[in-house]
This record gives sequence, C-alpha cells and structure tokens, in this order.
Amino acid sequence: MVCGIMTTYFEIKEVDVMSVIMAYKTYDKLYLGADNRAVDVDETIHKDNVSKISVINDNVAIGFAGCNKFQMVFEFLLKYEKDITKLRVEDILRLNRKTYRFCKILWFRKFSKEILSLGSQIIVTGKNRKDEGCLYIAAISNRKFIKPLIKEWFIFPPYGIDMERGCNIYCENIKKYPNNFIQKTIKDISKINKYVSSSGDIWEYDMTTGKSLLKHFK
Repeated sequence: MVCGIMTTYFEIKEVDVMSVIMAYKTYDKLYLGADNRAVDVDETIHKDNVSKISVINDNVAIGFAGCNKFQMVFEFLLKYEKDITKLRVEDILRLNRKTYRFCKILWFRKFSKEILSLGSQIIVTGKNRKDEGCLYIAAISNRKFIKPLIKEWFIFPPYGIDMERGCNIYCENIKKYPNNFIQKTIKDISKINKYVSSSGDIWEYDMTTGKSLLKHFK
C-alpha cells in the first residue's frame, strides 16, 4: 500500500507543505482530517487555529495544504455557485480547476504568484453524482494543475516528514486506533514536526445515513 501511495506522491511532484491532511474510506464512512497550524513562508508560526477543511454541504468537504491563499480564492469563488447544497464531488473538482485558472489569468497579482510558485495539495471527499462515496487528491505543482486521482486513502505529510514515514505512522494508527486514527496521527506527527499543531479537525461522513459532522479536537 505504501509503495502505491509513494508512486502517486512523486507523480504530483511533491509540494513542500507545512501542514498535514489525510483521508480514509471504509465501506460505509469517509474521513477527512487536518491540523490547525498556519506557518508563514519564512517559517514563522503565527496561529494554531486555522481551519484547513471547508465543508461544502452535508455531502462534500475539501481539505487544503500548501499555500493557504488557494483555499481563500476557492472559498471566494464558491460563493458564486448557484446552489451550494446540491454540489457533489465532481463539482468541487471542477471548482478547484476553475480556481487554478483564475490564478493563472491573474498571474501578475501577488496572491496568484504565491499560489502558483508555492503550490497546494487538495483532498476532496464525499458523495459523487452516482450517490457513491469517494475521495480524490489533486495538486498545484510547478505552476501546473495536476489531474485529480481517486484513492481509497491518502496522507499528505508536512515538510520534513517523507511519504514513507508519514504513511507508516498513518497505517499504524489505523490498525491500532480504528476509531481515533486521524487524531492520533496528527498528534504523533506534531511531536516530531514543528509545522504541525497537536490540534485539528475531522470531517466524518456516514454513507448509509447521508449525515456528516465536522469535529474539532485539541
């Protein structure tokens, strides 16, 4: 499993990310998790209360890592969607590409330059138009938008933690703590990496009931 994840990781050309985001799919549930630390480009930690998960509606959520201005532009464009309550995974993938194109058009603006040069990593999870649960990863790397890939689980570890180590921590916690693996993974990584907070957020979606919940932990 780790080898397959690592292959995908190198396909998206590895963005240096000062965050950790992850997702996991079971037969009846979807999980999306992220830490809360925001770090400036000069590595100055300025706050530990940043939400990196945007809940679109009851059926879809998206997690962001990398340049946080990409999340800001995405959320700005989201406001112009006609009926946010009806959006599904495919719509959010489309909006991600639209956000990237918006930044390319405004390449001369400071926020766009930062997004295109620093890059971003994205996980979209929830219900698709076929009423199936799924999760996708995507990225902006080397000023290009990397085509979304469907996965059963994934983790984007922070700068300083290589993919193999990040996957090993994640997989071990999935096995040992099936009811608490995202929280344990974030806390474990925060102990060995200064860019990750010990607090975080978890979005959980129940595919049988169609209900979702965003939870915060300290």
